[in-house]
Amino acid sequence: MGLKERLAELATRFAEDVVSAVGSSALGEIAAATAHSGAVKAVSGETVHRAVADSRSLRARLPRRSAADVDKALADVVRFVGTNGKRAEEIRVGLKLDVREIPRVLREGLRKRVLRATGQKRAKTYFAAAKPKKQSAKKREK
Repeated sequence: MGLKERLAELATRFAEDVVSAVGSSALGEIAAATAHSGAVKAVSGETVHRAVADSRSLRARLPRRSAADVDKALADVVRFVGTNGKRAEEIRVGLKLDVREIPRVLREGLRKRVLRATGQKRAKTYFAAAKPKKQSAKKREK
């Protein structure tokens, strides 16, 4: 028997042993055995099912939001950015907003002129717009 045949036989036997061991083990045992590598973090079937359900919900469409919902989110954004300014990613993380809902809120803020922005694309920084100064009574009469 040559070297090639011997290696092929050992590889086949090893693969069969691995499949046999995994097939007869519980999910918890496999998770515990691979926990040090970080490959599997779930330790029970329930946790695995919950993780799968969470990943499906992340891909699902966002529920339709009313104008009031968008206005509330916009008020939170204006309060969060203040005069220091923040980028869209910082706003999303700071307010725990979904990636898909932040563009509409920022677009509305710019349209309503409660936010102002500097920069382009991902480097765009958003600031709360300066409140217009009230005119004095003398200036209004002119």
